[in-house]
Amino acid sequence: LLVRLGPDGSVTTVQDYVHARALVCVGEMQDGGLVVTGYRDPGLDQNVLFRTAPNGTIQWVRYSGGQGGGASGTVRVDADGAVINWNSERSDDIPIYEERMVLTKRTGTGNLLWERSTVQGSDCIASDFEILPDGGFIGTGMKQGRGVLVRYDPTGNMLWTRDYEVLHGQHAFSDVERTSDGGFLLTGMAGRFPPLDPDIQTH
Repeated sequence: LLVRLGPDGSVTTVQDYVHARALVCVGEMQDGGLVVTGYRDPGLDQNVLFRTAPNGTIQWVRYSGGQGGGASGTVRVDADGAVINWNSERSDDIPIYEERMVLTKRTGTGNLLWERSTVQGSDCIASDFEILPDGGFIGTGMKQGRGVLVRYDPTGNMLWTRDYEVLHGQHAFSDVERTSDGGFLLTGMAGRFPPLDPDIQTH
């Protein structure tokens, strides 16, 4: 389901796309069209990425992953009109109980420029990412009950990855933002087990 609102919050259009069971994230292209991520039905949990024309007509659709798992994560449009997608997926070439985080870059017409599969493990879920001033990327999510942060250069090569223990419990990061001093802010969810301990351990 995709709902467009006017400046006063009133509904202008409602569109239901059959290519996905649920839509998760949307970005606007330079021509007023949209790029949208979502996922298909259970048992066919492929990630879905598609682009629409300004009038809502679908121009192209791309599927990835499968084997009953996947999370479609986030989509961004860079200054050149390229489409960047950060997601997690299962596929035939990794163990069925594992997922991996995948960063992809496509042209505005849907052609794949590159795909980078990096962090892999059980309960591996990509959530949010940002395009950085140097053209690189920072992505976050969860792996095996710990929050994960991954830094990439402008061509998608991984520069470093960090996972964290927070409050001695399971947790996941849902959003990452760059700060004015070049650091990062993370928000998320933590499973708290007493006694509460504010220490964060980095691995």
